[in-house]
Amino acid sequence: MIRMAPKVVISLLEVSKRSGGLLQALTCYSYYIHLKNSELQLILCKLFNDALVNLIYVLWLLVVLMNIYMLLYLWLGDVHDGLME
Repeated sequence: MIRMAPKVVISLLEVSKRSGGLLQALTCYSYYIHLKNSELQLILCKLFNDALVNLIYVLWLLVVLMNIYMLLYLWLGDVHDGLME
């Protein structure tokens, strides 16, 4: 049987849901339910959650930078073609 999380974890879940981080909250909670109730494991859950968020931000930034690169590449290609005509 799954043990209930302490108020701290439930509060973190609620705050994350309200701030639009439902995926973060559910990931943290699903990771937590496999752990026993201790202070160290709550810290590990927070670190895991932070690492996941940072990974998502890095991936998002890479996608944005690749899109900017492609737009500049296409725009500069059009400018170059216009100068060559």
